[in-house]
Amino acid sequence: MILLTNSTDILQIYATQASPPVPLEISVNYIDLNLQTRLQAPGRKNIIINESGVSEIITGSSSYGVSRAVKQLSIFNSDTENSIDIEIRHSALYEGETDPSVVTQYAVTLAARQIAQYTSGNGFNKQGD
Repeated sequence: MILLTNSTDILQIYATQASPPVPLEISVNYIDLNLQTRLQAPGRKNIIINESGVSEIITGSSSYGVSRAVKQLSIFNSDTENSIDIEIRHSALYEGETDPSVVTQYAVTLAARQIAQYTSGNGFNKQGD
């Protein structure tokens, strides 16, 4: 699983788009884990990105004592002709730091109509044509 343990943890995507850009469809499913009560709250987010560069997928919870665990992430290249290079990055700002540490977790070229998929327990893989 991908853990986002505070509000400064960010899961990002860096994409190089065709010109003109085409929608990159992203779906993420997660669980918010309350470390005090041990309650789990499911959540999901769907976004469409139409631009090159770095975009935020999801951040850690802003609630004290709540860690966000990403369980599933899918990124679909909806273009019918062009490929897209993507990187999934985790950005974290640790106590005492002024610049976030950014780590690339997965990099891949998605052909037209392909999907990059992350699932907890199986990690990242590419699906489709």
